[in-house]
Amino acid sequence: MPERHGWFRSTVPRRFRPTPILSDNLIPGRKSLSDDDTHSPVVQARVPATLHAKLQALADRRHISLSKLLREAIHEFMERKENPA
Repeated sequence: MPERHGWFRSTVPRRFRPTPILSDNLIPGRKSLSDDDTHSPVVQARVPATLHAKLQALADRRHISLSKLLREAIHEFMERKENPA
């Protein structure tokens, strides 16, 4: 029986696999959004489909991801709450 090395090695052809040195340096996820390079927490929320479509359309018009749009919106919301006019 062949030795199994996880789903990646069993499903990805050898020519597309990273070299051992490269794979040792791969870090899952994206670059940290935190100032101190620590793990960036994930925030999730369920929204109605109509709101999701409007948010996605706005993100598309601005050529940014939905995640970036939501980060900006949350940041602006917190700024207004912390510094009321």
